[in-house]
Amino acid sequence: MYLLSFFIALTFPHFAQDGLSEDIDNAIEKLVSEAHSESQDARAELIEIGRKATPQLVKALEAGSSSVQQRHMICEVLGKIRHNDPTILSALGKALEDRAEFGTSVASVAASSLAWIGDDGAIPMLIKVIEEKEVDGSLRVDLDLQLKYETIRALGVLRAGAATEVLRTALKDKKTTQLGPQDDWAHLIAAAAATALGYIRATEAIEDLGALLGDGTLDPFSEKPLQWHAARALERITGKTRGDLNGSASASALAAWRKWYDTEIKPKPDEPKPDEPKPDEPKPDQPKSDEPKSDEPK
Repeated sequence: MYLLSFFIALTFPHFAQDGLSEDIDNAIEKLVSEAHSESQDARAELIEIGRKATPQLVKALEAGSSSVQQRHMICEVLGKIRHNDPTILSALGKALEDRAEFGTSVASVAASSLAWIGDDGAIPMLIKVIEEKEVDGSLRVDLDLQLKYETIRALGVLRAGAATEVLRTALKDKKTTQLGPQDDWAHLIAAAAATALGYIRATEAIEDLGALLGDGTLDPFSEKPLQWHAARALERITGKTRGDLNGSASASALAAWRKWYDTEIKPKPDEPKPDEPKPDEPKPDQPKSDEPKSDEPK
């Protein structure tokens, strides 16, 4: 029996490989099955096969005939496999331009998958997405706030110091990714930016984050106010704590952070230097305006 099996393996070595390739193609097709359980089984099978499935997944992602749902799910599967092959990074980079939606955009899932893969080569692509502008000068990413959130999150996960300035700008965005009134998974963009800046340890953003320590705008996902997210980021950046932000004493911890900002960081109004005259005083070599000039000859 053993000799027979050995003979079959030598005679038909391609059978096993062809069988795997066939299983991968079948699973990719079933990703769009109307039966939810079949679709999820196909997703799980592809993730289990792992790296050997990625060439066919990339080919299907880039195929002109693939549906939005299929591209959406393939991006997710590639992220879960977490293989940083250049062809995968390139395919997901192209998918960042795919704004077609299946619940959320294909682009937003591609950004999330790049975070899962964790390769620094994705950083320039992600920064390009968040900086890209429309003809009227508005940020293109503001038309897809889920993509904006996933891009910001990915830049934080990758500790992308090069993204510090665009993330500081994103701190001003008080919109959420909410898709509807019952969307409990919505994220506040400014809170995501604060978290990312904390991961990066962006000392340049300390003043920006400090200015948010009194902002009570709520992040629907965390159910925490923006000031809380700013304080958490400042903990990471400064390496210091001012109380337990997660416990019953979180209010006093936030108050301690605000006091620190007000006394040590907050810009003070411009004051003249000690050796400079005050604005309403004449310089020493000029006569005071209320003293009449003398017309007597010297």
